[in-house]
Amino acid sequence: SVPRALRWLAWGGLALFVGNCITLFNLEALGEKPPVSWADVFYLTDLVLMMAALLSFPLSRRISLERWKLGLDAAMVLMGGAVVIWFFAIRPAAAAARPGGVIDQLLVFAYPLAGMLLLLAVTTVLLRGPLDANRLAFGCILGGIAVSIVADLTFDLVLAQTGERSASWPDAVYLLSYLLLIAGAEQYRRHPVPRRWSAEDQAPRPQPLSPLP
Repeated sequence: SVPRALRWLAWGGLALFVGNCITLFNLEALGEKPPVSWADVFYLTDLVLMMAALLSFPLSRRISLERWKLGLDAAMVLMGGAVVIWFFAIRPAAAAARPGGVIDQLLVFAYPLAGMLLLLAVTTVLLRGPLDANRLAFGCILGGIAVSIVADLTFDLVLAQTGERSASWPDAVYLLSYLLLIAGAEQYRRHPVPRRWSAEDQAPRPQPLSPLP
């Protein structure tokens, strides 16, 4: 349901806030810029919670004969996105990564892989379509999550190249993601959707033509 999805997003926002507080404490109080800290636990938790929120939104059902089309379309988008993520994020980040511990090496791949899973969730939601009619709110939240994927990948690349957490241009991308998520949540607050839908609304529908793949 929409309230459940918004709660997942709220918990994700809280995890993100805690992670940012830890990063700020390291920078301002300790004067350190560690590439790996406890903040990463909360950042990755935020990605998992955003994925849970996406999959909690009520989505349109597809007739059984067209489920293979949805799966094929999603696979095409995921494969294309995986190639882009590999070429522009994982490959250069792995090449620029400095020798370090196991955790340092795992984080080089953790954020891009989480981004791929989040991309799969975004693709599935886009192809199935929301059940409620508040498309503006849903679009803002979906756009905010999509922008956050770009922000995570670029930040991971900058982190691998500089070896430290500091202010950089991906912060502007993160800010845009936050604004879109806040706008979507505010739209849902002003224009709430029903908690239950009729049987007609939940009936399976044909898969519409999508330019996404």
